[in-house]
Amino acid sequence: MMREKPVLGGRLVVELREPGGPVVARREADNLITNAGRTYLAGLLGGHRQVQSLAMVVGTANADPKPEDTQLGAQVATASAALAEPGQVQDQAGKTQIVAKVTATLPPLSTGDTQPIQEAGIQIIAPDNSAVLYNHVTFPVITRTGNLEMSLTWEVIF
Repeated sequence: MMREKPVLGGRLVVELREPGGPVVARREADNLITNAGRTYLAGLLGGHRQVQSLAMVVGTANADPKPEDTQLGAQVATASAALAEPGQVQDQAGKTQIVAKVTATLPPLSTGDTQPIQEAGIQIIAPDNSAVLYNHVTFPVITRTGNLEMSLTWEVIF
């Protein structure tokens, strides 16, 4: 008898670009779903939780993500995120996966400011305005500077 293995994951693409211009830096990384994120998702499926909104958070720490993380190591910025309608894709083995894209953009910093971004996550904002870190990822430094906007696109895979 064949059994389905639970798959829950995601992949982040971070890009820095000149306003209205080309990409000047790009990072991609697979993420870790936190225990709090898994618990919240289970509550959503059971009808015990609701989502008010989503946000993307970025930080400067580079410690390996852990399942018990409830926040980034050193959060420095937050942006409202949008969730696109989920779609279907085939994985390398030909199995159908459901993918939902979450996107956000952080505007340019003040002139002369820099941020060495190395971590990111999606926060689920509950109706009581509490935030749950759904996932956490670290990647090689991408330096956010005053004249560049940062776009984040997360493929959440089910």
